[in-house]
Amino acid sequence: QGILAALIRRKKYGIGAHLELSMLESIIDFQFEFLTTYYQTGNRPQRSALGNAHALLGAPYGIYRTDDGYIGVAMMSLSTLTAVIGCDEAAVFSDEEVFSKRDAIKEVLARHFLKDTTENWLEKMRAHDLWVMPVLDWNRLVDTETYKACCIEQELAITLSNRPMITTRCPIRFNKRILFSPVAAPMVGEHTTEIKSALSKGRI
Repeated sequence: QGILAALIRRKKYGIGAHLELSMLESIIDFQFEFLTTYYQTGNRPQRSALGNAHALLGAPYGIYRTDDGYIGVAMMSLSTLTAVIGCDEAAVFSDEEVFSKRDAIKEVLARHFLKDTTENWLEKMRAHDLWVMPVLDWNRLVDTETYKACCIEQELAITLSNRPMITTRCPIRFNKRILFSPVAAPMVGEHTTEIKSALSKGRI
C-alpha cells in the first residue's frame, strides 16, 4: 500500500517518498480491532474458553469438533442455528445472550456437534445458507479440487533424499500468469566469483 501510494504521489506531484516500515508496527496494525477496544475500555479482550474464537464475537462463532473432524462456524443467528441443527439445549439461550453467556452456549454446541459427521452438519447448515466450513488438515487440503486448481506447488532444482524438493510458489499472479521458479536460495558463497567479476567490470 505504501509503495502504491508513493507511485501515485510521484505521478501526481512529480516527487518521490521515503517509506519506512517496521515489523513491530506492522504486527500491531494487524491487531487494530483488539487495540481499539483496549484503548477505549482499558480492558484486554478475552477469548472464549472454547472453540479458538474471535475475542470480539459472541457465540456460536468458533471451531467445533465433530464425530470425524472439525467445522468452523461463522457469524449467524443463534436461534436459527439451533433450529437447523436440532439443538434444543442451546435453544433456551436468546440471541441477546450470545456474548454474555458465550462460553455456556458454546459448551452446549460443542457437545451437540460431536453427535454427527462434518459432512452431515455441512449439508444441513448449507441448506439454510449458514456460514460454515470444514476445517482441513494439510492431508485433506491438498486433496481438494480448489487446492489443485491453485497450482500452488512447484519443484526446485535441488534434490532432497533423491527426490525433487517441492515447495510453494509466489501467490501473486501477474496479468493472469502464474510464476514458477526452480531456483533455490543460494548456498553461502555460491555467487561470489560472479559478483566480484561483475563489480570489477563495473556491471553492478
